[in-house]
Amino acid sequence: MAEFKRKTNVRFVEREDETQYIHIEPETKCSSVVGKSVRNVSQVLISEGCYELGTILHELMHVLGFVHEQNRPDRDEFIRVVWDNIQEGAKKNFQKFSPDVVTTLGSEYDYNSLMHYDANAFAINSSLPTLVPLRANTTLGNREGFSEKDLIRINTLYNCSSTAEMSEEPIVDKSLDRR
Repeated sequence: MAEFKRKTNVRFVEREDETQYIHIEPETKCSSVVGKSVRNVSQVLISEGCYELGTILHELMHVLGFVHEQNRPDRDEFIRVVWDNIQEGAKKNFQKFSPDVVTTLGSEYDYNSLMHYDANAFAINSSLPTLVPLRANTTLGNREGFSEKDLIRINTLYNCSSTAEMSEEPIVDKSLDRR
C-alpha cells in the first residue's frame, strides 16, 4: 500500500465506519473482485504464497477496477492465446472482454504490466506457453512492481495527471465500474 502512496494518488486508509470498503484476509488462494463490489465489501484474498510485493499490488489493482492485460478488447493484436495448453478451470482468466465492458483508458498494450500473466500461466504443460507475444523478444508480465503504463492508468482513472499533484488526502469513496 506504501507503493500506491509513493507513486499514485490512491490512498488506502483503515476503515472506521465506511459502508463501502476493501476487506483483506488470509486465505488459501490469491484473488480479488474487480472494482467496487455490489455488496459494498470488496474482498481481497491473500495466501502465504502471495506475500510478494508484485502479487499484492496485482490484487489491489483488481480491487481498484483493473482487469488482466490479456483480457483487453485489443489483445489479439499483441498476443496469441494457446487455448489447448490452458488448464480447464483457468480458461476464464484468458477471456477477451468487449469494449463495452472494459476500457483501455486510451493506453497502449503493456506486455510488462503487473496485470499481465506470464507466458506459462495456468499451463497444462509448463514447458509450453499459454500466451505468445506477437512482438519478438518480449517478456510477458512482471511481479516486481508497477510498470510505467500501470502508473499512468491508475493516475488517469483516479484523476492524477502527475506525481507533483498528488494529495495526502485519501480517496475514501471512489465509485468504480468495469468501464
